[in-house]
Amino acid sequence: MPEALWTTASVGGDIATTCAIVGGIVAARTGLAAVPATWLDACEPLPEWVPSAH
Repeated sequence: MPEALWTTASVGGDIATTCAIVGGIVAARTGLAAVPATWLDACEPLPEWVPSAH
């Protein structure tokens, strides 16, 4: 996943939106296994009513 996001960001434009879209596509295909653990650890907590993904 990091490679896909760096490639997307290097194109420029609306980086936040395009990286969000690419991240969603890659995650849909690979699941959380492709997300680096440090990224998951850095996420802010979700509300209690949201089921845990990991």
